[in-house]
Amino acid sequence: MIIIDSILHFIIDGICAYSMFGTYGAKGTETYLFYNLCAFALQMPFGALADLVLFKLGRSNGIAIKRFYFSVTFLGVIFTIVGMFAGPLPLGVGNALFHVGAGMSTIKEDRDRNFFGRGLGVFVAPGALGLFVGKSLADFGFPKLYVRNCWIGIAALMVLIGFLRLYYEERKFVFVEAEPVGTVNRVREGIADLITSLIVCFAAVIIRSFMGLTGSFEWKKGFTLAFLATLAVVLGKAAGGFLSHALGELKAVCISMLLSAVCFAFSTKAVFGIFALFFFNMTMPITLYILVRKMPSFPGFAFGLLTFGMFLGFLPEYLDFDLGLSTGVLGLICSLVTMVLLAVILVPEEIRKRRLKRQTEG
Repeated sequence: MIIIDSILHFIIDGICAYSMFGTYGAKGTETYLFYNLCAFALQMPFGALADLVLFKLGRSNGIAIKRFYFSVTFLGVIFTIVGMFAGPLPLGVGNALFHVGAGMSTIKEDRDRNFFGRGLGVFVAPGALGLFVGKSLADFGFPKLYVRNCWIGIAALMVLIGFLRLYYEERKFVFVEAEPVGTVNRVREGIADLITSLIVCFAAVIIRSFMGLTGSFEWKKGFTLAFLATLAVVLGKAAGGFLSHALGELKAVCISMLLSAVCFAFSTKAVFGIFALFFFNMTMPITLYILVRKMPSFPGFAFGLLTFGMFLGFLPEYLDFDLGLSTGVLGLICSLVTMVLLAVILVPEEIRKRRLKRQTEG
């Protein structure tokens, strides 16, 4: 379902961007703030509620869990489509519901299939492209009738494919069930580590959101370079999970953030700015995967907490807060601070792994 949910992610974010910039209100308006509050801040309580439902369902009931994920995702799609006509409230609520349902489904599939975070990057990446396409369609003034019908048609097709796949899996029992092992004991034994991880990942997401929304490049004026910059963000988010799996989280964070800092230092040139965006966004699936590992029984809350961090990172941009720094300097600082923050939890983990390895070999 990861591919289906990823395409739907592109569609949902595209619908929301097209509706907000083409119908309900541009950046800086109270309507824009209200939409972002609904779309991002609501994901945390929705996610916590979804975790509670999963607890009631029982984690061994794989069919019921999959039906629940699909139902929440489908409800999010319906609300979002209605929001194109009914206003920012259902639009934002639909966005939040979709992300919770599809996000939790992706987390489960990533865990069950031993993707080790790679699936998370694939899922989160298309959202940025959807925002770019939706905003571009609104800016260029494409007819609402045709654009809306196109969004609805593709969304309906993907939901149908998802339903057919779910039906096939239930009939053939081809899905894998993997219940988190020792979750309660892990939380009790590592409560300090868990709290530290929550704070660090939350702060890293706020920084990434703040930088992504407030940073601007002089060269990012025309459509081509703006598209390439967006593509760099998309590919960076997708690549982050693969790099983390290949090298380990600590090395992936250090390499991507150091390269990001160097590229930001020269980001007045388009090529360096594009690579800076690529490397800077690699930590998105990594931060999510860290929290998913730390609290495997609470995937909805973990996902929602980080999206709430995205909302907080949006507020300075909405309030026109300006540090007085160039984008290059700001990006360099944000890259290094993010690296240090994530190292706070990843370095002790690496030390424990090496110590355990020596004890095992000894």
